[in-house]
Amino acid sequence: MRCHIPQAGWKIGSTIPITVNIDNYSDKMMTLSASIKQDIQILAHNHRETFREKILTTFGQQVSANFIGGQYQIQIVLPKEGLPIIHNNCRTIQINYSIEIKLDIPLAINLYCKLPIILTNQQLDPQQQQQQQPLPNYYPQPGQMQQPFGQPPAANPNFVYPSLDPNNSGAPSAPPIGFVEAPPPYSEEFGNNSQTPIAPYPTLPMKG
Repeated sequence: MRCHIPQAGWKIGSTIPITVNIDNYSDKMMTLSASIKQDIQILAHNHRETFREKILTTFGQQVSANFIGGQYQIQIVLPKEGLPIIHNNCRTIQINYSIEIKLDIPLAINLYCKLPIILTNQQLDPQQQQQQQPLPNYYPQPGQMQQPFGQPPAANPNFVYPSLDPNNSGAPSAPPIGFVEAPPPYSEEFGNNSQTPIAPYPTLPMKG
C-alpha cells in the first residue's frame, strides 16, 4: 500500500484528496478508510501528557481480491470549526495533525499509513512560487564587459574591473619583461679594482 497527498499544508475547511495504490495478492476483499488524527501534548514541570483524538473518518472503495495495481481515491473534508491551531507560539502545548489511512484486512493484520499535515487559517495557493532574485556576481564571468578607460563605474553596471590600457581588450595582466626600460649599468673604481654590479644598483667594493 502506497499513499500520496499533493501537499502537506491545508486550510481549515478545504478538501484533501488522497491517492492510494494497493497490490492485493490475496483472495480477500479489503476495506479502505482515512481518518484525521489530533495529538495534543502538554508540558509542565518535566511532565508530559498526550491526548489523542480521532476527528473524523471517511470510507473509500472496496479493494477487490487478487487485483494488482489498483488505484483508489479518498477525499477528506476538514471541518471549519473545532480544530485548534498552534504553530510554535506556545512552549507548553503542542498540537499536531495527521492523516491515517487504514486498510482493513479480514482475519489478518491491518495496514496503516500515517501522513503528517499542517493546518492553517490562511489561504494557501499551491501554484504560487517564491521568486528568487539572482545573487550578485562578484567574480568575472565569460562574456562580461570590462570597464572602459576613464569611464566612471556607475556608467557601466556590467564592468568587471577597469582596464589600464584603453587599447587592450583582453583581461589585464602584469606588464611583460622589458615593458619599462631599466637604468643602464654603471661601474665604480676603487683603487685598482673595477667592480661592475650584476644588477643596476650600487654595491660596496669587495675586500681582497
